[in-house]
Amino acid sequence: MLDALGRDRIHWLAALAVVAAINAQSAIIFEAIEVRGFVPALFSGFAVNPIFWFALFVGGAIAFSSEDAAPLRRGDGLVLALMLLMVLVPVQAVSALALLGGGAWLVATSPRGSRGRRAGAVFLVLTTSLIWGRVVLMLAGDLLVALDAGFVAWISGTAAHDNLVEFSTGGGSVMIAYACSSLHNLTMAIQMWVAMVALLCIPLSARSVLIGLAAIVANVLVNGLRLSMIVSDRATYDYWHMGAGATMFAWLAVVLVASVVMMGCYALAPRRV
Repeated sequence: MLDALGRDRIHWLAALAVVAAINAQSAIIFEAIEVRGFVPALFSGFAVNPIFWFALFVGGAIAFSSEDAAPLRRGDGLVLALMLLMVLVPVQAVSALALLGGGAWLVATSPRGSRGRRAGAVFLVLTTSLIWGRVVLMLAGDLLVALDAGFVAWISGTAAHDNLVEFSTGGGSVMIAYACSSLHNLTMAIQMWVAMVALLCIPLSARSVLIGLAAIVANVLVNGLRLSMIVSDRATYDYWHMGAGATMFAWLAVVLVASVVMMGCYALAPRRV
């Protein structure tokens, strides 16, 4: 049975972490509601990657699992107060930092293998898309999209120049922007992997790490295939870039990553859920 919220430090920290994670996605959520309406936006996950929502749910579920109560300890009050102040600030980046701080505090102050450390790890990994992916793109974005372009050109049998890939049919090039980088796929795969490892209590090992790497590779291949479809024919650019073809590949990536991680982790899990 769940302990009362007021008796458990992990419950309080997790509750604020969940609020911070949602706040950090608020601009995307409100835009989806404005453009699509509430009900269609709800069924589309408010335009947020479903793996993000899954990992957030897993972090909360682990935090509120039925284990021994964890009473408040020294420093918790200060961390909780700072997190509360930060989530009240109407700035997405501040909420993302609150999530980072709450997750890091849970990991640092919870015993190894405990629900506090496992939940904290999941909350931390959510910041890969909210913070760290963007930081990496700022620092090495040009190199990453150039690598994407070279990979796509190799698949498509065409030529690449920096982040430009020539159409297979000629008549111009496609620019691979930061938003199309495979780095976004990497964060999705990492989030799914950490969430399942934490949920099923899988220890870190060469085999468990290989599951995460397999998900990353599979996702990069899907992204590369979508981009190769974009450069295959100038006439179908809109279909594969923003139309039904793009939606199909987006869901293919989600299903493929989830399948690879869940099957691999379930095979290694010491605990069945």
